[in-house]
Amino acid sequence: MNILLTNDDGIDSDGLKQLAETLRKEHTVWISAPDTERSASSHGITIRKDVVFTAVDEQTFSCSGTPADCILFALKGAVPVVPDVVISGINKGYNIGNDIVYSGTVAAARQGAFNGIPSIAVSAAGFFPPFPFREAADFICSHLQELIVLWNKEIILNINIPEEPNGSWEAASLSLLSYGNTLQIRKSEIEPDRVTYSLLGELERIGSAHDESDYRKLQAGIITVSPVSIYPTCHEESIQRLDRHLKQSIRSAGK
Repeated sequence: MNILLTNDDGIDSDGLKQLAETLRKEHTVWISAPDTERSASSHGITIRKDVVFTAVDEQTFSCSGTPADCILFALKGAVPVVPDVVISGINKGYNIGNDIVYSGTVAAARQGAFNGIPSIAVSAAGFFPPFPFREAADFICSHLQELIVLWNKEIILNINIPEEPNGSWEAASLSLLSYGNTLQIRKSEIEPDRVTYSLLGELERIGSAHDESDYRKLQAGIITVSPVSIYPTCHEESIQRLDRHLKQSIRSAGK
């Protein structure tokens, strides 16, 4: 099987290297990954400047663009293969709940799914090493065929690996995470008009954290698999309210 790997931690990430090493035992692995870290880059793509691909070896390419660029350009011909599956990761730290909106890891997988290719995002627990990269890579390699069968053209599979997996894996809904974000402010004595801000934040609240949520299951040591829609959807109740309002406005205007 031809597998295209990417990430948002950069071409030199240990998670990417571990996943590639494990998958190469049974598959042909190609890599298109950012030349530097692009964490929290979401689904940005490059449209007003060139994107540069540099061959590291015959099947590995670093990309000057975003994680989504890595897949977008690779599938347009920058990488000489049409993959059977796209896998993004292994990310340093979870991508759970609404954090997936910001995630470059998830966005790269979404870009693969936009092109009708089975696509998987995989992330591992922790902010500092050691990360459970080996456990994550072994899980993906052992269950890859099952995961491809579970995929459909309207979703990606977002997978998270807990710090100490208990051997089980389950479907999970997304949590709603809320952060207490604050700004750290630094003023320059040399340039008084120049102010530097840094975003700081800690997890403050978890909503929808019932037993089926990714957050709760990961706390219990369960590997989570969340099928996530690749398309934005409109809120059905709000559509109906707007429709009623517009029809009422039209009737009132006609009187």
